[in-house]
Amino acid sequence: MNRILKLLSPFESLPNRSFSGRLKLAVGLYAVAVSLIHCWMNTMGVMMTIKMNALHLGTLMGLTFILCPAMPWSPKDRPSVLDLILAGFSLFSAAYMIVRYDQLLALNMEPSAMDLWLGALMVAVLAEASRRSVGIPLTLLSLAFLGYTRFGPYFPGLFAHRGFNWERILVRMVFTDEGIYGTTLTVSATYVFMFILFGAFLAATRTSEFFNDLALALAGRYRGGPPRCRS
Repeated sequence: MNRILKLLSPFESLPNRSFSGRLKLAVGLYAVAVSLIHCWMNTMGVMMTIKMNALHLGTLMGLTFILCPAMPWSPKDRPSVLDLILAGFSLFSAAYMIVRYDQLLALNMEPSAMDLWLGALMVAVLAEASRRSVGIPLTLLSLAFLGYTRFGPYFPGLFAHRGFNWERILVRMVFTDEGIYGTTLTVSATYVFMFILFGAFLAATRTSEFFNDLALALAGRYRGGPPRCRS
C-alpha cells in the first residue's frame, strides 16, 4: 500500500538526485547553459514563439530526466541509461521542431508518417516527464482529456462529440501553437522562468539576505502591526 501511495503522489522534493565529481560539474554546466539560452531568448534573441517554446520545453525536459528519478527506488547519485536516452530525445525533439516547423508551414501542415510517429513519442515522453515532476494524478487527468478528444462519440449525453482522428490530434497538439506549445508554455518560457531564475540568483548570491538585513537595520527598532484608531 505504501508503494502504491508513493507512485500516486509526487516525490517529496524535486530535484532529488545528488551528484558529485565530474557528473555534478556537467549537470551544472548544462543548467547554466539552459539559463543563458533563456536569457538570450528573452532579450536579444529573435525566434518564432512556437520555436522558443519547443526549445524551452526540450531543454527543461532533459534536465527533468537527469534530476528526477523514474521511481523512488531508482539510483539517486546518477541518471540511468533510460534517463539519458529520454533526455537526449527531449533535446532532439526541440531541434526537430525548430528545423521542421518552417517546412510544415510550406506543406500546409500536412505531416509525414515520421512526423506523426515523432509527435506520438513526444506526447509519451512529455507524459513521463510530467509523472516524474508532478506525479501520476495530474498526468492521468491530462491523458484522460486527450483520450476524450479521440473517443468523444462513445460518451453519453452532453459529453458526446464527433471525435477526431489521431492524426489531427497529433498535429494540433505537437505542431501548432494550440496544443503543447501554446500560450501556457509561452508564459512559462518568458515570465515564469525568468522570475524563478532571478529568485535563484538572489538566493545564490545572498542578495535577498542583504535587503532583509537592510530593512531590519532601517526599521527594525520600530514596532509593527496594524494602526490603532482612537474612539
